[in-house]
Amino acid sequence: MKDNEKEARFKTWLLEHGYTRKVTSDLVSRCTRIERDMNVELSCATSDEASFRLLMISIQCYAVSRFKDTLSARSATGALRSAARKFALFEHGEKVLSYKYSHALTKYPSSGKSGLDSE
Repeated sequence: MKDNEKEARFKTWLLEHGYTRKVTSDLVSRCTRIERDMNVELSCATSDEASFRLLMISIQCYAVSRFKDTLSARSATGALRSAARKFALFEHGEKVLSYKYSHALTKYPSSGKSGLDSE
């Protein structure tokens, strides 16, 4: 995250909400990755429902472009979206609970590799 003070407050918030130090570290790292790799500011990208839904779709596109198989892309999408939702709840409060998610709005491309194939 670009703002060290906000990062520290986010860590404290997560710990106060029952997350372990390891999970807190993972969530902060994922939020940092979103901001860095996708060139977004999470505070803005989660400030309203339309921006939030666009971020959720963008996270999936990022994961699909980064991972060769669908299973890894799905896993990364879920982990990054979860971190972004927790940041949104921290930053904007309970209003984000009413945001609709983008599930089923986008599809994963069929790469022929599901990660579940047996050899």
